[in-house]
Amino acid sequence: MLAILEHALAGKAGLPQHLNDDCARAAVTVMDAHYLPSAERALDQAQARPDPDRDMRAIARFIARNVEEEKRDEFSFNARTLREARRAPCPRDHRAWTEALERLAQLGCITDAPRRKATGRTRTDYRVHPAFVTAARPFR
Repeated sequence: MLAILEHALAGKAGLPQHLNDDCARAAVTVMDAHYLPSAERALDQAQARPDPDRDMRAIARFIARNVEEEKRDEFSFNARTLREARRAPCPRDHRAWTEALERLAQLGCITDAPRRKATGRTRTDYRVHPAFVTAARPFR
């Protein structure tokens, strides 16, 4: 590979005289199969691009896997209870939970649950679409 690279960098056409077509094919295979993929992985890690939706996806999966079944095919949850639950993603980040809930409501995955009593206190109860729960729960 190095001989081919040096030959090309010197501005010479073709292959170096001491190499044949089989050597060139082997060099290309090594580059394609090993060097380029590892270089791409290293570049991605070096750039360290943050994932802006990571928290939202984690919260959405957590909600779908931890909702309570009220009646047949009706699921609900209280956002505060889940946010404070053990192993909840972003437990102290109220903003991340608020943004995730707003986005899930926009997508139609959750809706506000009807209120049982008008106590004046705002409750964060939601009803979850059954298809959302089914998609997020692991297959058994």
